[in-house]
Amino acid sequence: MFDFIKLRLYPFLRARPILILTVLAVLFRFYLLLSFTPACCGSDEGTYHSLAINLLRKGQFVYTINDDSGIWKNIVYGAKPPLYPFFLYVIYRTFGINTDIVKFIQIGLSAVTGLLIYQTIKEMSSQKAGIWGLIVYSFFWETAHMSLTLMSENLYWFLLSLLIVLVIQAREHSKNNYLFIGAVLGLETLNRPTSFSLLIPVVVWLMWNKFNLKMIKNIFILCFFCLLTLVPWTLRNYQVYKQLVFVYTDGGLNFWMGNHPNSGGSYNIPNPDIPGEIPVLKTSGVFQEIERDRYYFGAALAYVKKYPLETIDTDIRKVFRTFYLYRPIVLNETNVRGSWFLIGAGSLAINDFWEIYASYGFATVVIISVFGMLIMFKAKPKFGSIEVLLFLIFVWHLLAIAFSIWTPRYVTEIYTVMIPFGAVFLSDFYSKILKRHS
Repeated sequence: MFDFIKLRLYPFLRARPILILTVLAVLFRFYLLLSFTPACCGSDEGTYHSLAINLLRKGQFVYTINDDSGIWKNIVYGAKPPLYPFFLYVIYRTFGINTDIVKFIQIGLSAVTGLLIYQTIKEMSSQKAGIWGLIVYSFFWETAHMSLTLMSENLYWFLLSLLIVLVIQAREHSKNNYLFIGAVLGLETLNRPTSFSLLIPVVVWLMWNKFNLKMIKNIFILCFFCLLTLVPWTLRNYQVYKQLVFVYTDGGLNFWMGNHPNSGGSYNIPNPDIPGEIPVLKTSGVFQEIERDRYYFGAALAYVKKYPLETIDTDIRKVFRTFYLYRPIVLNETNVRGSWFLIGAGSLAINDFWEIYASYGFATVVIISVFGMLIMFKAKPKFGSIEVLLFLIFVWHLLAIAFSIWTPRYVTEIYTVMIPFGAVFLSDFYSKILKRHS
């Protein structure tokens, strides 16, 4: 009887560190929510928030001059990819317009994302490495604080982590979940359109050494359901613009911001005082969005063709800046105080402590991730190994940044594939210390 009870309890006892870490991660996020949450909603947060409210009150996916007096026209129908605004809309419709409820839900979503990252690392390396990865993800300032903002990265991390787990299960454990892989990739595309290109590294990795009729059929299913997920929004766009539009109408602007003479590779909106940065549009109504998007895409492409060396130089700079350890926007978050009475006072000492915590946290993630990659590839893994999949996705993100723009937000999107490598390094380093002292 005792052996039977022990057998039934063993899986729980074995998972206890994961449970404890997940609870602590949730508590840490609630602490940050009470201590550092700014008032809603500025910048992109305001755009997502307004889109969700307009969906709720007007039944339309629109962003208007009443929401933001600084936008380029009175009403825009394709201001952002739709998934995250619809996510907010569902919450607002269910619980009322309350951004704190959104943050509570995102804290839970963040905890689930941590478990998915743990599962990925466990499959790639070991349970011990998975625990190290969960520790890093749970208490890294940026992954914790992001769950308290109205930003699409909250869905991006979850969907990307889920995609990776599903792809690993399909190849490593012969799980027939290609339908779900395609659907998740489609949803991720509706969250960030460049994610559609992840289809290339995922398909290449899946088909490596398994190029047969069965795999071809599975890849067809994957691609079909990815495209099927995009159909409803594509039909909506066709109804609005009377032509095919891929997800939204700001992609050309993002491409241009990172590729024009005054760019520098960073996020800089068009300057009306500089000739050529603001187009003179010949169309009217919704067609202006299409004309504007094509103008910026064409201008950026012309710049790339005319100045290829300068473009390459800027692209390399964007990649370098991705790992630039000083992140002023993130550090500003540590000085935004909440209203909790115990720590609400404007303590400069507390501000400096959290600024150091955030700054050194990012530096640590970058350094351990690089060392982890070196350790994994020193073993010369096969192309079909899990670490190669993560590395391909990591490189794909860097290419996306190089071709578009560098922003702190785009950097955060690679954390879910950096942390697993860092976890491998920490696990290996810790094991060597234990051996040395045993």
